[in-house]
Amino acid sequence: MKYFTKFTIVLILFSLTSNINIDAQIVATLTDKVAGQSADVENTGNAVIEYLANRNIRAMVWDGTNPAFFWENDYNSDNGVVPLSGNHFGEVKDPDIVLGIDGSIYAFIVYLLNGSVYYEVWIYNGTFWTNSVSPTQINQPSGIECHSPNVDILLNLNVVAITYEEGSYIKLLAGSVTGANIPNQAIYDVNSDSRDPDVSVYFTSTPPLFYVVNVTYINQQGNSEELWISKFDLWDLVTNTMPPGTFLNTSIDNVGTSGGDGFGVPRTASTEYCDAVNDYQIVVLKKMGNQYFINSYNYNNTNSPYLVNFNSNLTNLMDFTNCKPSVGYAGDECVVAWTIDDPKINGNLDEVVSRQLYSYFGTGSSLTPYEEISFVNTTNNNDQGVSSVDGRYTTNSNNEKLITFYDESNQQIKYKVRPAGSWTFRKPKTTTCTLYPNPASTNLTIQLQLDFEHTTIQIYNYLGGKVMEKKADRKDMDLDVSSLPSGLYFVKILSLTNTETILFEILK
Repeated sequence: MKYFTKFTIVLILFSLTSNINIDAQIVATLTDKVAGQSADVENTGNAVIEYLANRNIRAMVWDGTNPAFFWENDYNSDNGVVPLSGNHFGEVKDPDIVLGIDGSIYAFIVYLLNGSVYYEVWIYNGTFWTNSVSPTQINQPSGIECHSPNVDILLNLNVVAITYEEGSYIKLLAGSVTGANIPNQAIYDVNSDSRDPDVSVYFTSTPPLFYVVNVTYINQQGNSEELWISKFDLWDLVTNTMPPGTFLNTSIDNVGTSGGDGFGVPRTASTEYCDAVNDYQIVVLKKMGNQYFINSYNYNNTNSPYLVNFNSNLTNLMDFTNCKPSVGYAGDECVVAWTIDDPKINGNLDEVVSRQLYSYFGTGSSLTPYEEISFVNTTNNNDQGVSSVDGRYTTNSNNEKLITFYDESNQQIKYKVRPAGSWTFRKPKTTTCTLYPNPASTNLTIQLQLDFEHTTIQIYNYLGGKVMEKKADRKDMDLDVSSLPSGLYFVKILSLTNTETILFEILK
C-alpha cells in the first residue's frame, strides 16, 4: 500500500426542521473520461500494464451496437478506438481483454460470436494497432451455445488462460498471448451442471513454486447453488496434459434457490505473485430474501476462505439492488466495483460504486475494507453499470486502479484512473437523521440510519465549545440536555463514512 488519504466532510444545515435528509454527495475530483460510444452495452473488460519505466498503456473493450476496444498510452497521450474484427462475421458479445509484452505489445481479446467463443489478437507498433490474428474459433462446432468467455494473463510468461461455459460444462485452455499454441478446443472440462466461469493466474513466490490457474464458477446442486473454485497447474494446460494437475476443487459457499435466492456472476482476481498456492480473491453477488450481499472470499495460505462483505455495514445498501461485481488489483490492494440501485442515494438510478481492501500482509492479517465507499461516476443523473477493474501489472511507483463502466443515458463507455491508495472518487452522504423535538427542553432523540456501532455523537454550543459526547449504542439515541441552557447548539454525528453537523435549539 502506497498511501491512503481519508476525507472528512462536514455538512452544516442552518435549519430548524425536525427531519434532516442528508443526501448530498461530493463532486468527483476527476471527471469521467470517455473511451467510446455504443448502445446496449452489456459487458466491459479492461487491462493496464507497464510498458516503459513508470509508463502504462491501458485498454478497455465493450460490446453493444459498436463492439471495439479503446487504448491509451500515458507516455505521449496517444489514444484511439479500434473496432473488433469479429464485427464482420456477426454479433460480438461479452468480450474480455488482456495486454501482454512479447517484443511488442499485444492485445488478446476473447468474446462470443454467434453463440461460439472466438479470440483475436492485435499488435501495437508504438503508433497504431494491427490485427495479427483474425477472429479464430476456440470451441468445436457442436450446436451447443456458449457463454461467459473470460481470459487472464501471467505477464512474465505471456501465457493466457481462457475459460468459458459450453452447455452445462466449464471449459479451460491456455496458450500464448501472441495467439500461438492456442488449442482449437478446450482441453479440460472443469465441472458439469455449472455456469458463469472466470479465471485468474499467478505465480507462487514461495515454495512450493507453481504457475497456478484459478477457475471460479457456480454449480447447481439440486435446489441449491454452490460457489466453486478449481485450481490447476498452468504448465499442465500449456502442454496439453490430460487431465491437468489439480490443487483444489471444492465448494466454498452455497445458497438455496427458492424465492429468487441465488448467486450472481462470480469474478476472480489475484496479484501477480502470491505468497502460497492459496491467495486470491473471489467476489460474487449473493441474494438471500430481500437482501443483496457483495461477498469477497480470500484464500490466504489456508484452504478455508476468509469472507469479507462489502456492503452490509454501509447504510443498509444491501437492502437495495446490488449487482454485477467486478474485482481487480492495484499493486497488492484489492478493488471491488459493483452497481447499486438505492433510491435513498440516487433516486432509482443505477450507479457504480467501489470499495477497497487493505493490503494483504500474510496469514492472519485482518482483511477488512477501507472505511470509504466511493461512487466511481462523476454525475449522479444517469444510469451507470457493467464495471470492470484492473491494475496489477502497473509499476510499483505508480500502481493505478483502472475502472471502466457504461453510461447508458449517454451511450458512452467511460473510465477512471486513480493511483493505488488514493481512494475517493465521489463519496456518498447517504444517511438520513431524524432529530426531535426541535426545539428541545430536557431530552433530545436522534434516530440514526447508519452503522451506529461506529458512530459518536457530540454537542457543541454556538461558540464552538463541546458540551457533550456520547458513543452511539443503538439506532434511537436519547440525550439528556436538561442541564444545558437555552440557545442554539450543533449536533455533530461522526461515523465511518461521514461527519454531519446539524443545528438545533434548546428552549426552556
